Amino acid sequence: MTSSKQVTVVQNLTTVDGCDSIVTTITTLLPSFNITVNAQTCDPAQAGTVVQNLPTVEGCDSIVTTITTLLPSFDITLNATTCDPAQAGTVVQNLTTVDGCDSTVTTITTLLPSYNITLNATTCDPAQARTVVQNLTTVDGCDSIITTITTLLPSFDITLNATTCDPAQAGTVVQNLTTVDGCDSIITTITTLLPSYNITLNATTCNPAQAGTVVQNLTAVDGCDSIVTTNTTLLPSFDITLNATTCDPAQAGTVVQNLTTVDGCDSTVTTITTLRLYKLH
Repeated sequence: MTSSKQVTVVQNLTTVDGCDSIVTTITTLLPSFNITVNAQTCDPAQAGTVVQNLPTVEGCDSIVTTITTLLPSFDITLNATTCDPAQAGTVVQNLTTVDGCDSTVTTITTLLPSYNITLNATTCDPAQARTVVQNLTTVDGCDSIITTITTLLPSFDITLNATTCDPAQAGTVVQNLTTVDGCDSIITTITTLLPSYNITLNATTCNPAQAGTVVQNLTAVDGCDSIVTTNTTLLPSFDITLNATTCDPAQAGTVVQNLTTVDGCDSTVTTITTLRLYKLH
C-alpha cells in the first residue's frame, strides 16, 4: 500500500489589477494497494495464483495477488499379504488429513498359498502302509497339510495243488517271483502223482480159445496209462473112453456121460461095454 503524502505548492501571482496574490495548493496522495494474500485449498482446481486489479473506494488502482497452495490429499494403495482367507480382499478407507482434506487408502490384501495336499503312494512293505499327516509351514509362513496315503501292494504266498501221471514231475516246487508291481511273491506248487496200474490178473477157463495171456493198455479215471495183464489158465476137461466087459447082454453097449469137473468144466465119459463070449467044451 502506498502511504498518503501531501505536496504543497505556493504560487506568487499578480491579479488582473496588478495586486500580488499568493495561491497555495496542497495536493494529498490518495492510497493505492499492492497486496499478496496466501491461502490453502484441498481442491486442485482452486490452487494457483490469482492477480486481481481492483479500484479503491477513492478510485485508485490496486492489485490483490492471491496465492492458493494445494494442501496434500492422498490416494494410497497398500499391498499386503495374509494366510487367512477371511482377511484377503480389498478394503477402501476414506480418511481426512490433518489439514482437513479427503484422502483414500486402498489396502489390497492378497491370500498367500497354503496347501492341503493328498499324496498317494504304494509299498510292498506292510510296515510302511499307513496314512501320514504332516503339518508344515510354507516359505511365506502359512500352515499347510500334506497327507500321504501309502497303499500296500499285493504280494502273494500261493499254494497250488496239481496232479501228474509222470513220477518225474511229482513233488513240491517253490518259486520266488516278482509281481507286476515289483513285490516279492511265493508260489508253491504241490504236484501229486496220480495212480497208474500194472496189474496181473490170473483167471481160469474151460474154453481153450480163451486160454492164454492178454495185455490191455488202459486209461485210469485220472487219465494215466495203466496195464492189465490177464493170464487165463485152461482148466482140465476130460473126454474119457472106458472099455468094459460084461456077461450080461443087457449091459453090453456104449454109454456116453456128459459130466462136470470139480472146476466146472464139461467132460465126457464114454463107457464101451463088450459082451464077453464063453467057449463051451
